[in-house]
Amino acid sequence: MPGSERGERALRAQQAARILRAAPVIASVTQGQWDAVRGSLRTTCERFTALVSSVPDARARVTAKWSVADIAVHVMTVAWLDTTLLQAGAGPFPMPGVLEQVAATAVDDVHGLNDRVMARFPDRDASRALGMLAEHIALIQIGRAHV
Repeated sequence: MPGSERGERALRAQQAARILRAAPVIASVTQGQWDAVRGSLRTTCERFTALVSSVPDARARVTAKWSVADIAVHVMTVAWLDTTLLQAGAGPFPMPGVLEQVAATAVDDVHGLNDRVMARFPDRDASRALGMLAEHIALIQIGRAHV
């Protein structure tokens, strides 16, 4: 394994550990609670998909800068980033430098991270974004199924 790949794996593992330390668990979570969270995640994804799909033109602006499709891509990239972080150590992180940016990002500058991750997905087809979102939600649920 090349040194840069090994270093990237170590960085991903460190980032995942940092995220987990930032939100310490102060209570145990029962299997029933995990099942409820997974069910809620699935239901929320379905409702979001139905809402976005109900818009006749996903290019319609919903804020000064974002269209319906932009919002669908944004939500999908959050799920993509989560699934990628869940696989910490599985291989090189697909976006060099993003892990450092995640670690250094605060609420006031999250837009820079958001812009960078969304730039990786330039396609603004809402239905494709929704399909990818469903795939990543399924991966998140599998990743958490044994916690």
